[in-house]
Amino acid sequence: MMRRIIFSLVLLASASNAAETQPTPVPEGETVSRTPSTRTVPLARTLRFEPQADITPRELEQLGPYLKGKPVNPEDERALGPAMRHLREVK
Repeated sequence: MMRRIIFSLVLLASASNAAETQPTPVPEGETVSRTPSTRTVPLARTLRFEPQADITPRELEQLGPYLKGKPVNPEDERALGPAMRHLREVK
């Protein structure tokens, strides 16, 4: 009698485990595949902060994000204007 109960429990456990391990069915539909596109990312120049003796608080404030690691892109160079004189390119 005890063997039958244990055998029944083993069968129930294996059946529930088998139901959990079955792969989930994939819904039928269209498969969309994309080919990766290549895009170029312009590299920012490496600049060093070399403050001139006449640096103004406004220029220092403008340069703040770039001193903390933000890359200087060509658009940023134009926006910085005269403050760019405190940055020298590292070659």
